[in-house]
Amino acid sequence: MNNIVLNIPYSSTELPQHFWDNACLAKELIDQFNIHQTNTFIDRVFGKNTFPKIIAPYSKLYADILNTSHFVDTNNYDFILTKTNKGRVIIKPTSEYKQVVLNEYYKPLHNRIEQSISKLCSKGKTILIDCHSHTQRDFKVSEEPIDICISSSSKYSNSAINNYIVKYFKQNGYSVDLNQTFSDAFVPQGFANAKNPNLSIVRISINESLYLSLGQTNQNFKKVQKDVQNLLKQLKIADF
Repeated sequence: MNNIVLNIPYSSTELPQHFWDNACLAKELIDQFNIHQTNTFIDRVFGKNTFPKIIAPYSKLYADILNTSHFVDTNNYDFILTKTNKGRVIIKPTSEYKQVVLNEYYKPLHNRIEQSISKLCSKGKTILIDCHSHTQRDFKVSEEPIDICISSSSKYSNSAINNYIVKYFKQNGYSVDLNQTFSDAFVPQGFANAKNPNLSIVRISINESLYLSLGQTNQNFKKVQKDVQNLLKQLKIADF
């Protein structure tokens, strides 16, 4: 039996008042960009189960919790998004603002992730699933969007798990790629240096068009959700 833990970092559109007090772009423009940065309803696709899960309560616009580059450079706060992808300034964070985001949100959430994984790893083999969605924007105009994109961290990649997931989705009628569209997975900072032999990490990203239409769940939502839940149950009992 394997322990399963779900990391769901980008499903929320919530932004605290602290953010709005410091924002310098019109709210309607921030709202539009926020939607583009959100993995809409991916928490519902992956989350209908009793597996441990860490769901970030705030939007990626407040803090990109998967950006860990600042751990190398303590003066780097690039987990705070300051501009849109078109270069428009969202926020000009002061030193005080940065410290609030870091100490009251970013660090506590990372500690929660690491503590949850450490606890499970102490009990046996653990699979951390980094749960995402993607859209047409992640592909070139000439490319056919892939239904399911699987990727893994080189340090915590388990080829048997990766291949199992690829095979499962293909058997259920989805197009799948492995380490092509995306080629990495989130590794919590506490596990970045000394490898834990009980931990495997895999990133699963699902094409939003499979289960969303105009920002709302479509008639295919329940099938996608059921297929994902069945996969998680099978990963729990599989022998890797």
